[in-house]
Amino acid sequence: MAVAARPVSQTGTERGRALHRFSFGLPGTPPRRRELEDHKLPIGRTEWETNGIRYTQIVLLTRLDPGELMSGGELPEDAVLLVQVLGENTASEYTEATAEFSVQSGGGGPELELRESSVIAVGTGEVSPLAMIEVPATGIAGTRGPALQFRGAMPPGTSGSMTLKIPMNPLSGDAALNRLRELEFDEEFRRVKRFWTDQLKAAPLAGLPIAFAPEDATPPSRGPPATR
Repeated sequence: MAVAARPVSQTGTERGRALHRFSFGLPGTPPRRRELEDHKLPIGRTEWETNGIRYTQIVLLTRLDPGELMSGGELPEDAVLLVQVLGENTASEYTEATAEFSVQSGGGGPELELRESSVIAVGTGEVSPLAMIEVPATGIAGTRGPALQFRGAMPPGTSGSMTLKIPMNPLSGDAALNRLRELEFDEEFRRVKRFWTDQLKAAPLAGLPIAFAPEDATPPSRGPPATR
């Protein structure tokens, strides 16, 4: 399962990173459920079950600034893609949950290195992290390569999670890096849901910053394709 994300544009000129496609190593089989939050808000939720593990991916767009989420219907320059991957063992025996993080841009992707919680594109000259990852240290299976690997043995009935914070444009300065590090998924989930609920009350939404591609969506869904 992957998410495609395009950077913020200003004055008709694309800034920051080119179109990236982020992969999280989730099952390639059709999901058992895929829908937007409340069937209309731009928070994507996809669920699979395989090898005794129920995987749930939740995707939303927020920003570093704690103020207005979006102004004039445009994504801000400090937009951040938040992805949470939940794994729950629904089997009656131990089983292993797996995930990964890789990036594709154009014809290929960079080699990645996990430095503490930051994902760096090796050999590109870019010092801003492609992402920050929150995952237990015991779940890290590989810290360098074309894809960073994560896995963990899970007893019956237990669950675990991994959170990825992906800035849509390169970050500049310690303040931005610290703010990215401090973002809490649950808090941002509530913030984004509250904002779009209020927007919907005020007027019909002409488009959303996150929507499933038509062939992927579980109706009802609306807006331009931005996630897959």
